[in-house]
Amino acid sequence: MKYRQQTDGPLWEIAVTCVENMSEGGWQEFTSTSMDEMNKEDFLEAVANTDHKNLIAHPDDTQYDMNILTRWIKDWHEDRKITTNGNSLTQTVKLGEEMGELCAAIVRGDKDNIVDSLGDMYVVMVAIAELEGFQISECVYHAYAEIKDRKGYLNEQGNFIKEEI
Repeated sequence: MKYRQQTDGPLWEIAVTCVENMSEGGWQEFTSTSMDEMNKEDFLEAVANTDHKNLIAHPDDTQYDMNILTRWIKDWHEDRKITTNGNSLTQTVKLGEEMGELCAAIVRGDKDNIVDSLGDMYVVMVAIAELEGFQISECVYHAYAEIKDRKGYLNEQGNFIKEEI
């Protein structure tokens, strides 16, 4: 499945042409030009179900939907048997390795490797969540629920000081 950006705008408003190579060797086209033809959920579902290995569009100004990206990551894990043959301990070690790469990139001011390391950490955290029987979104929601009402500030040394209630 190939995806090409046709216009600027939010993902669900982008006019796209997707061409899927069918197993019989034929080609099937899917085209959406507006919200009138397809609602956001249907569009996102169609994009999520594409063969993302051949994704060719990467516009800097388009925000990708985290649900789609997470689904692709889970597919990648499944294809490589990470979530069937892996375990949380080895994935936690991998997360530590990625954290070390992030720290090194920050010290060097290497923006490309900062982005790569943060992305790699997310990929590994999705695997750990799956191996432990959770959805990553459930984990993020739980963390947000804990901090959402927290009051305080970041001091000059970079430490968060909780406001006492």
